[in-house]
Amino acid sequence: MKLSKQTSDAVNILIYCKQSDGELVKIGHIAEELELTKQMALKLSNRLSRAELLATFRGPKGGVQLSELAKTLPLGKIVRRLEAVLHGSENGLQANPFDVYFDEAFEAFLDVLDQHTLADLATSKAKEAKAMKPAPKKSTVKTPAGKSRAAFIAPSSKRSKVVRRDSA
Repeated sequence: MKLSKQTSDAVNILIYCKQSDGELVKIGHIAEELELTKQMALKLSNRLSRAELLATFRGPKGGVQLSELAKTLPLGKIVRRLEAVLHGSENGLQANPFDVYFDEAFEAFLDVLDQHTLADLATSKAKEAKAMKPAPKKSTVKTPAGKSRAAFIAPSSKRSKVVRRDSA
């Protein structure tokens, strides 16, 4: 099962706020970090606020932070709230006979999400980000004497440095 793009982006905003350790975060900063447009980040933060999952603060030192409710709710309940706010309820109308089965499958999916919290996701995303740091690139360089030497190219923001080490 997949969540809609808006629901997924909204959950990512919540995770980002959870990782900020209670600090106020500017919407522009969230948009930049999550690669969303500022308009989309504003729209989603407004809806997250209406779902009582984000606390918003106005003014030059304002921003958003995770609400106390969002810190305690399981993921399944958070997704249910988001789906209700983002997509509205469909008043129980079934346009397709298969919708009954899809609704049942979606509920099973949400029951699995109920076993986890935002803290679980924030922790796993932090570990994933740490693991995704690029390793130094390794290549072999021939020296004038014809011997092979391992060269490690260290990543740098402006220039790459080549550090040569003799291979054993």
